[in-house]
Amino acid sequence: MPSTTIADYQVLRDGNFTLDSGHNDVETFNFTVPDDLHRSTQTKRRAILNFVMRPVEDSKITVQLHRTDVMLRRSFSASHTRMHQEVFDINHALSTDGGVPASGAEVMFNVPSGKVVFSDVVIWYQIDR
Repeated sequence: MPSTTIADYQVLRDGNFTLDSGHNDVETFNFTVPDDLHRSTQTKRRAILNFVMRPVEDSKITVQLHRTDVMLRRSFSASHTRMHQEVFDINHALSTDGGVPASGAEVMFNVPSGKVVFSDVVIWYQIDR
């Protein structure tokens, strides 16, 4: 039985990628679900998605983990480069669609409208130790 939980993270992308308007323009990453992932549903134990973005024009961003919305059409005005942080329930996301495949869970970025340059995509989560 684990005695404590600690924070861990995975860097999904270090370099830049650009997404332009449209549902067919997506970028996907593989999130390797650790065997010791802490699946608490408590608000204090939720996961965090961090990324850097520069909206080139007014844009909407959607991010999904394992086909579950982490961000749904969130609006951002055209501006400078900045970091965004989104807190989400990783247990809920990974419990949908009958479980996670052995290859891991897919993280999908999409810009339904606008144009955004992204980089430094990281997921923070808790593990049992």
